[in-house]
Amino acid sequence: IERSYSKLNSELYEKNIDIEIDNNVHFTGIIDKLMYNTDDYNTYVAIVDYKTGEAEINFEYLKDGIDIQIPIYMFLTSKLGFKNIKYVGFYLQKFTIDDTEFKYTGYSNSDKDILSLIDSNYMNSKIIKGLKLNKDGSFSRYSKVLSDEEIDNIIKETEKQINKTIINIKNN
Repeated sequence: IERSYSKLNSELYEKNIDIEIDNNVHFTGIIDKLMYNTDDYNTYVAIVDYKTGEAEINFEYLKDGIDIQIPIYMFLTSKLGFKNIKYVGFYLQKFTIDDTEFKYTGYSNSDKDILSLIDSNYMNSKIIKGLKLNKDGSFSRYSKVLSDEEIDNIIKETEKQINKTIINIKNN
């Protein structure tokens, strides 16, 4: 069902990203699914991580290096060489044999033009859990949305956490 609402027409599955952080220090991750679309100026990217159990994206403890899987994927994706990345969203998709509804849970870009690339029906989303608009056009209080600036700050903080961890490992 998600494909009927999305304009992100390219996908990568089990994308292995390996970057060199420092001399002989590599950082690697495998992202379940990247959906993207490129125009003349930007690459619009959505990250999806499949889960078989209960999970949620939580940025509250990022500065402590906790719940950092999705932020790491955000950081790694920023190093892929896509031109001028605009993040559409970061989602978990629960996947079990008993499920009949596979809605994404997570955070979306608060820019409605960008958001419409993953869900043309974002006003009352059928593919992103909790995403709705109020009658005045604002996002409902249950919608999880982030500005480009907030997304950039998450990526910068994640890079700090990665570098801090590398230093700690080098110092035993």
